[in-house]
Amino acid sequence: QFPLMSKSRKISRMLAEQDEQRPPGQPRRRRRGSSGGNAEEHAAPAAAAETEIEEAEEEDGDEEQLQVSMEDGKSYRITFPDFPGGPGTFEAAAKFCYGVRVELTPWNVAPLRCAAEYLEMTEEHSEDNLAARAEAYLSQAVLRHPGEATKALKSCEDLLPHAEELGIVARCVEAIAARSSATSRSWFGDLAVLGLHMYKRVMAAMAAREDVRTEALEGCLVSYAKATLPGLSRSMRWRRASAPVSSEVEQRDLLEAVVASLPADKGSGSVVTAKFLFALLRTAHILRASDAARAAIERKAATQLEQATVEDVLIPSYSGAAETLYDVDCVERVVRHFLAEEEVGEDEASSSAAITEEEAAARTTASRPSAVAMTQVGKLVDNYLAEVASDANLKPAKFCELALAMPDHARIYDDGVYRAVDIYLKVRTFPDLSSTASDKSRKNARLSSCSWLPAP
Repeated sequence: QFPLMSKSRKISRMLAEQDEQRPPGQPRRRRRGSSGGNAEEHAAPAAAAETEIEEAEEEDGDEEQLQVSMEDGKSYRITFPDFPGGPGTFEAAAKFCYGVRVELTPWNVAPLRCAAEYLEMTEEHSEDNLAARAEAYLSQAVLRHPGEATKALKSCEDLLPHAEELGIVARCVEAIAARSSATSRSWFGDLAVLGLHMYKRVMAAMAAREDVRTEALEGCLVSYAKATLPGLSRSMRWRRASAPVSSEVEQRDLLEAVVASLPADKGSGSVVTAKFLFALLRTAHILRASDAARAAIERKAATQLEQATVEDVLIPSYSGAAETLYDVDCVERVVRHFLAEEEVGEDEASSSAAITEEEAAARTTASRPSAVAMTQVGKLVDNYLAEVASDANLKPAKFCELALAMPDHARIYDDGVYRAVDIYLKVRTFPDLSSTASDKSRKNARLSSCSWLPAP
């Protein structure tokens, strides 16, 4: 009996079946010994126990073949359809049978575990076999660390349905979710190697656990998005070299999956920042994401709007039908989502007649944007208007709509909006207005009524 037979019940059985099917007159292999040993030898006395083994892969790549040539001239050819893990895994399993040391790693443990199951390399057939070795390494070295479990989970993508049936996928997903909050964030970037299906399973498992902190959930989400969406950063400095480049359709699916994973609450803003959300919104426009996905990002971005910079909100117009350089409509929608929070806060605070004035004030403070946030957004809008004012295609009505969207208490001083008006007028020739005009009261009156700009 050669080593592959001693470790693999499947190979032993298949060789025995071929022996039984040989035509009469050809020597057969005969067995001796107990069932535990399964010792075999050739009938020809000159035959040696050594064998020459050749591994061959079919041209279509769907099957693994094992050819065994005995020194007495007999040969055996075994085909393994749908062998999990491919030629490299089969070679490693064969080396294990011959006593060659096979180093287990997070990347190869799942393929070898599936191969051991496929070849029936179990303890029932032979002690200290490959299945038990792989299981021990998986439990003791891989599933205790989310980063290592992520690597094993990635290898499972090419092992379905074998890895799913053995529970390796479910155990890796649960290990990542269970330990995501108990460790540092250094492993979050490892999620970038996962395909969309596995990423969704991990995020769903994390969201279903009460012991997973929001910061951990957001950290995984942001790391995955930065690594898998090339257009998310203008400078591309966030992208990991190990992340595969996807097609536009795949990137759109990835983006919409990330959007679906965004936490519903505002959060601290320290992980899912305004910069990240507006970069996500810009990428959504580039990839032509669904209207629902873009609307969801706009609403989420509104919750962090006071943290945004002018550079963040300068979203180019990617539509061929757009006349303006920047997407002013998009920014206006985000601003109005932000202002809607103030209206909701006021309505909730005054909806119950049974509460005291102090309770009403407290509810308003808790649910509406703070005065500081409101003034920060007012300043942001004025600076944004100053940036887009030089666009000759920006219609007066659109400029006025955004300028007048902010309430009076959002501006402590009106200098910012006056500066935007000056820039807007300087790039246009109006005979009744001088570019050096500085009468603030006159400009304020004209701004308020929007009658200071002629119709296009």
